[in-house]
Amino acid sequence: TTGASATIVAPPTGPCKDEVWAESMPPVGSCSCDPNDLAATPEGCGPEQNILAEELTYRVRFQNEGYGDAVDVRVVLDLDTDLDPDTLRVIDTSHDLTALQVNDRGEMVAHFDAINLPPKLLDEAGSNGHLRFAISPRLAVADGTPVDVTASIYFDANAPVVTNSVTRTLYHGDPVPVPNFEVSEQAG
Repeated sequence: TTGASATIVAPPTGPCKDEVWAESMPPVGSCSCDPNDLAATPEGCGPEQNILAEELTYRVRFQNEGYGDAVDVRVVLDLDTDLDPDTLRVIDTSHDLTALQVNDRGEMVAHFDAINLPPKLLDEAGSNGHLRFAISPRLAVADGTPVDVTASIYFDANAPVVTNSVTRTLYHGDPVPVPNFEVSEQAG
């Protein structure tokens, strides 16, 4: 063994549940996945993805699957109205972020101008990019409020590549639903 190790920073999310997301390596999976995707932590409980109403971290991955360099890449996220844009902070990016704004429609727009992202056919590793950011829900959000986010990735003037949507349902107390039943002994 080489003694190399990686610290797992989040459980698997996104369309490929078998992937490992660690700080020291790219995601590794055992299933086929669209390389342009959106993931969020914390992972929620149950089918509604219940979580405490606290800061969420999102990761958008993008890959140039075209035949030429992508000179400019723009990532547009439809932020849910129950997220507070004043709490937005960029954690890290794969390339220099040239502009970031949240417009009046609640869209977060991240520009990677002059990124010159090579095509996957010529440079598999170099054709990838990512944006990771954190944002908190608004303080007045009610228990059981779903928060939905979707990303659209624009490579130059091409039509957008739309990612999967990520939903988390917010609670201020215990986010795990508590079953309401009684256990009784049966004679017999």
